[in-house]
Amino acid sequence: MKLLKLVCILFIVLIISYSFIYSDAQTYFLKTSSDRPFGIAFDNKGLMYMITAPKKGNGTLSKVTPEGRITDITVLEGNFIGPGIYIDNNNDIFITVGDKLLKVSLDGKTKIIVDGFSRCIDVKVDKNENIFVADDLQSAIYRISPSGAKEVFYQSDSLGSFVLTSIALDNMAEYLYAREKNRILRFHIDSIGAVEKPEVIIDNTNTFYLCLDNNNNIYASTIENVVKIDTIGRVKYLFNKPLKTSIGIAIGRKGFDNQSLYIAVEDGIIRFPIPVFE
Repeated sequence: MKLLKLVCILFIVLIISYSFIYSDAQTYFLKTSSDRPFGIAFDNKGLMYMITAPKKGNGTLSKVTPEGRITDITVLEGNFIGPGIYIDNNNDIFITVGDKLLKVSLDGKTKIIVDGFSRCIDVKVDKNENIFVADDLQSAIYRISPSGAKEVFYQSDSLGSFVLTSIALDNMAEYLYAREKNRILRFHIDSIGAVEKPEVIIDNTNTFYLCLDNNNNIYASTIENVVKIDTIGRVKYLFNKPLKTSIGIAIGRKGFDNQSLYIAVEDGIIRFPIPVFE
């Protein structure tokens, strides 16, 4: 009888742990002062690049070392500063700011790649150098070819603010993932850029921003938590205590811990070890 009770208890624990990997560990990598961090990205030399902004006014692009030293690179002038930042293999930094997409070099030289958006919020670049931009007020993802031609890649049927808030690429840059309202979509991109109907990866989940690891597990920020979605669709919430409005999220590289998530919250960036599915 005692053995049966023990087996039952272990079974209940396993069921609970299947859906939740709660952690109280909210270790700050760094804290910011008046401006809050939004976007986070890493270059191939092992440095972090961070977008910060006040409640109103221009933002700032900064470089951050693994020791937490912050160096400002340039001011980001625009009416909406969000989490959209991507660094390509040439270490060019693509940033979404309000109605325009910027390209910034490591020394701070800035030029407008495309403008005319309503409110672009995220950006990614595929292996063919096509640039994808999510415009949340237009509920659309745009594709900009290497020649500069702009076209609608995907148009959502949903309307309103913050319908499309994040896009992400898999580790081979063959699939594009998108957070659309309360679901996550996946688009296949073939060698000539043709797009098939998107697959719904998960529905009825209140996420905001996405990133993927090398095994194509998805990490998605919510208002107060971060969830991990593995390749067979299992969902696990990572934090027990609520976060302070998490938005940007990225996985460390090189000089940073590449087995940890870096999560932008209201007053800084949290570092959190990536949990492993059994």
